[in-house]
Amino acid sequence: MKKRLLMSGLVLLLVWGSYHALVWLGAQRTMNQLAQQWSEHGDLRWEGVRTSSSGQVKVQGLQWYWFDITQPVTATALHLELPGPVALLQALWRGQWPDQARVQLESVQLQLEPDLFRPWARARPSRLKGQPLLALAACGERRVLAPTDFLQMGIDRFALNLTLTYDQAAQRSLGIDLDAGYLGRLAGFLDLDQQDIMQWAGATGEVPAAKSASLRLNDGGFMGRLATYCAAREDKTREDWVELSSERWVALMTEAGTVPTESLQRFYRHWLSQGGELALEWQPDPEQRAALGERASAQAWLQAQGLSLRHNNERVPEPGVALEPGRTPEPVIAEPVRDPELERIARYYDSELERAAAWIDRRVRLTLTSGRVLEGRLLSRDDTHMLLHKALEGGEMMLPVPLESIKGFAVWRRGDDPGRPMPVPEESRETRWLERHQPIPLPARPDDPGDQ
Repeated sequence: MKKRLLMSGLVLLLVWGSYHALVWLGAQRTMNQLAQQWSEHGDLRWEGVRTSSSGQVKVQGLQWYWFDITQPVTATALHLELPGPVALLQALWRGQWPDQARVQLESVQLQLEPDLFRPWARARPSRLKGQPLLALAACGERRVLAPTDFLQMGIDRFALNLTLTYDQAAQRSLGIDLDAGYLGRLAGFLDLDQQDIMQWAGATGEVPAAKSASLRLNDGGFMGRLATYCAAREDKTREDWVELSSERWVALMTEAGTVPTESLQRFYRHWLSQGGELALEWQPDPEQRAALGERASAQAWLQAQGLSLRHNNERVPEPGVALEPGRTPEPVIAEPVRDPELERIARYYDSELERAAAWIDRRVRLTLTSGRVLEGRLLSRDDTHMLLHKALEGGEMMLPVPLESIKGFAVWRRGDDPGRPMPVPEESRETRWLERHQPIPLPARPDDPGDQ
């Protein structure tokens, strides 16, 4: 009896050890294959593999050294969960993936720095610049955000957690939960074939097309940061920047042959100014999509795409575009071409009175309605006056200038200098009192020639 129990224990121990060894070897083999497939783009490394008896395996300490950037993309762990031990072994050794799976990337991080992209990557044109739906319409000379932009917005790293769930039997087979912290959160489902997902993971370079989608995006306050930053780069108030950005976006979309409806334009303005939560339902009709010609009305496009949009729990009516490739866009004031070298030269730049708080302690030039021109250092601004410090031969004087008498306002600065951050107004008694009193002046900048 003891021998039988001992033999049974040895057999169980052998089976248990063999299973964990096979899972460990299979995980290493799969990671090596994945690293080989992505070797043209970078170097994939990992510290170790931990196995489990319940159909799970965890790869720890991942590091992705993308050749185009100077910092590695790191992840604490990659979790793979399948229905059982047998399914896990078949997936790792035979490539037979089950109809259900769960993948989780934990604590993915990328440290940002000004020179994150290497010279050959910076010289390569961005794909987003040719996409009017995604490119920035008004953010200084920017069309795509660079690492320096995120750093100036107070974001020094990208950090996210990603969970993918796959269920072939479900109507929406691929579930996504992407929590990107400061950049927001995306959750929902896509209807994708398993073959498309595997080809995507195999570094084919092609993003699979979903048959349908149900997604929910929360910006996490990022749109507020973006609006404040881009408005400063354009030297405009947030309200004026929203209008300018919307006008340029409509012009870019029209030039691309897709004319947004009035409802979609209103939604775009609200999204830029408010951000918040966006819910999207997409159920396209393949036959109607195939029947769309070069020209189509917004209603026909909406019926073919099956698109439904909600912004902050309010339905966006008719969020579509009309296809008019032959349409000539209305003339729009083009953004001036900016030379990076010239941007570093200090000179007078026209600004708006509403943004005077960004230029406290800077040299300014005021053009009055009487034609008189005043130059000096801006000390403060309240609801009715600007206080100017003016140096004289025999001393100095403080000159209050009524806002109603100011016709032009210019600031001595570099072209790439957006000034100090503007305070975001809040509806509170204390904040309203503080908004009337501008910040304490900072020391003069080295490139400021001083009062004249």
